[in-house]
Amino acid sequence: MQEESSMSKMTLSQLDELRDQMKAGRVTRENMQAFLRNPNRFFSSGLLPTSYDQSIGLVALIERAAGPSNLKNINRDITQERFKLAGSCVRTVNLRVEPYLNFETSEQAALRLVAAGRTLANTGDLAGFLHDHPEEVEKWKWVLVISEDSRWARSDVPIYVPFASVRGEARFFLLHRFRYHLFSTGGVLVCD
Repeated sequence: MQEESSMSKMTLSQLDELRDQMKAGRVTRENMQAFLRNPNRFFSSGLLPTSYDQSIGLVALIERAAGPSNLKNINRDITQERFKLAGSCVRTVNLRVEPYLNFETSEQAALRLVAAGRTLANTGDLAGFLHDHPEEVEKWKWVLVISEDSRWARSDVPIYVPFASVRGEARFFLLHRFRYHLFSTGGVLVCD
């Protein structure tokens, strides 16, 4: 009985969306098991408004999002020179996290999400999202941004993309390999 009371309830719209995903052939056994454990993670009712001031620069945005006690949890290779912001004014955008399919690379996820009509968020959006919605980031093992302007190709290693993670009071803003296989415990930040 204890197990039943802790299970998430599914809504009719979530069942409809699941049916559409199954018809499109995008549901694996692992995705289905993760969905049944927590359907709300896969179908967050929607968009979360996020606003941030690009004029302070990317590093300051990331430091503000992580907070003073987490500055050591920031990869210092994430700079304004490598990851350009979309402008120099206050940016307001509606964001949500889309789950990876099991064993999907960020490269494959980018193609899938763009084909489905999603707009991929950028590094500044991720910093704003981490600052405004850390509880949403904490639902995921990691939240990545995989837009073209969020990819960094070093000469000696593969392409990297930024990701955010929250574990209790700890907040992280690090880099992850773009072509590395991920699981549905991770998500991609998208704009709508």
